[in-house]
Amino acid sequence: SLFTENLCDLFLQRLFDEGKDILTIPEYADELKVTANHLNRVVKQETGKPLSRWVDDCLLIRAKALLCETDWSISEIAASLKILDSSYFARKFKKHTTLTPVEYRKKYGMKGV
Repeated sequence: SLFTENLCDLFLQRLFDEGKDILTIPEYADELKVTANHLNRVVKQETGKPLSRWVDDCLLIRAKALLCETDWSISEIAASLKILDSSYFARKFKKHTTLTPVEYRKKYGMKGV
C-alpha cells in the first residue's frame, strides 16, 4: 500500500541523511510514530532486508568514508558513529568487509595525505 511504501521511504531517507546521526531501531520507530515491529515488518516486506541490516549497511558506509577521508583513530570513528566499544566496532566491520578497519584504511585510504 501507499502508506507502507511511504513509511519505508521515510525510514530510508532518514537513515541515509548524512546530516543526522544514525539512531537505534526503537528511535527510528518513535520518530516515525510506529512500533519497531511494524517498521521492521514494512521495511523487510518492501526491501527484502530487515531494519538491522539497513542500519548496519549505513554504519558501514559512514565508517568506510571516515576511514578513507579522515585520520581519526578507530575509537574516534566508532564514537562518532555512537558505537562505544571500538573492539565491537572493529569485529562488526571485519565481519561485513573481511578487513579490519586498519586494513581497510591501508588498502583504500587517501594516498599521500
